[in-house]
Amino acid sequence: MPASPPSFRPASPWWCALHLPQLALDAEARHRRALQAFDDALPWALTDGPQQRRVHAANATARAQGVHAGQAVASAQLLCPGLALSAHQPLRDAALREWLAAYAYGFSAEVSLREPDTVLFEAGRSLGLFGPWPRWQQRLRDELAGCGVQVRIACAPTPLAARGLARAHDGLAVADATQLQRLLARLPLGLAGLPDDALRLLERSGFKRLGDVLALPRAALAKRIGPTVLDRLDRLVGRAPDPLPLYEPPTRYAARLDFDHPLADATVLVFPLRRLLQEFALFLVQRDGGVPGFRLVFGHEDGVAPTRLEVRLAAPERDAARLFDLARLKLDSARLPAPAVSLGLEADELPGFHPEHRDLFEARTRGGDAGLLDSRLRARLGDAAVQALAVVDTHRPEAAWCWVDTPRTRLPALAEGPRPLWLIDPPIVLREAVADVLAGPERIETAWWDDEPVRRDYYRLRTRSGQEAWAFRPVGGEGGPWWLHGWFA
Repeated sequence: MPASPPSFRPASPWWCALHLPQLALDAEARHRRALQAFDDALPWALTDGPQQRRVHAANATARAQGVHAGQAVASAQLLCPGLALSAHQPLRDAALREWLAAYAYGFSAEVSLREPDTVLFEAGRSLGLFGPWPRWQQRLRDELAGCGVQVRIACAPTPLAARGLARAHDGLAVADATQLQRLLARLPLGLAGLPDDALRLLERSGFKRLGDVLALPRAALAKRIGPTVLDRLDRLVGRAPDPLPLYEPPTRYAARLDFDHPLADATVLVFPLRRLLQEFALFLVQRDGGVPGFRLVFGHEDGVAPTRLEVRLAAPERDAARLFDLARLKLDSARLPAPAVSLGLEADELPGFHPEHRDLFEARTRGGDAGLLDSRLRARLGDAAVQALAVVDTHRPEAAWCWVDTPRTRLPALAEGPRPLWLIDPPIVLREAVADVLAGPERIETAWWDDEPVRRDYYRLRTRSGQEAWAFRPVGGEGGPWWLHGWFA
């Protein structure tokens, strides 16, 4: 396949076209794989038209037996007796294009879905981040192939040229305008993206290559095909600017799988759940975002209301394995009122992901992840069963903390003095003899606005048994008993 040399300097802007030659087939195959109901070695085809009597697309096995797009279904079944048929679902095509646009947005802020069979994004400004181009291109192919998406890739100075070249040459990267003109001149007219009526007119006139049309005088060409088509040709070759409607990433995420038959066993639902979360995680990685929680929605038959399971996380997360682990715990502890006919995944909040700051030479361990533990407990026991401690801004030590439902990421500053890990509430009289006063006094005094005003002088004491205590005396109570409020570890 044609490829660019490792060190070339493309024109700016430089557009990359991800052409989808089998959009409908890939969308259907991805759906079937999620349901573990896919075997591409068997012949199958998509149908559309009145009463679904025409072949919309066929897989390679079916095409090898003579099945092709536009063919009558009856003829296709005669040629391929074991042909499996499914109705073409345009909504699945649209969902795949939206997902691919979100994927491309991870590489460029300029992404367009204007062309029906191609996702376009500006790649020239991102070469310094993801290049050189041969390596970047291979990454695109590997990642998309792993997601079950077949693409043809080409790059050119104009979006329409990139699309046209991707339809004709997989892997082509055009660096400058001179090379672009030479390649476009050899481009078959049917791959130039012209409107059908203009294409038929030009082909009936004997034109086969785009260069034959571009060689005509502009006045004669405009009279033959009209100014609208001529403007498209100008944008194709770079004579006129081509402003594109740009893709805007969604503020929420939604995906859904419809099952061929109702599923009642939770173990059977695990596989489609894993597929949904893998794509969700890739979406989050490409947008450099994490999610604080998401929702599983199970559809049911016979008017049963959908079942919604909320999965909350202690901190924004985007790791597919962790998301799946927590979702499975939630699913294992849930009871569905009826068999599920669909599974949806929804996320209403997609904040930015901020990884923990780590030292470059810090040894990383797998233990001690409090956030993961919190999320696992919430998924298994429910949000109401898990609480966290939070610091309260008050002078009284016995009231300086409270239970909260969600752990706070930033706690208020604690008092400067030492505080015991074991606090006694209410304080009791210290019965042991004091051997030494280690620190103090530290006065803690409330003001008039407190419901229970106190005035205390706190000390750090060592008892004769060697324990370190945190004790106080009321202000003015010198010579009185020590009141024990806590033990230091």
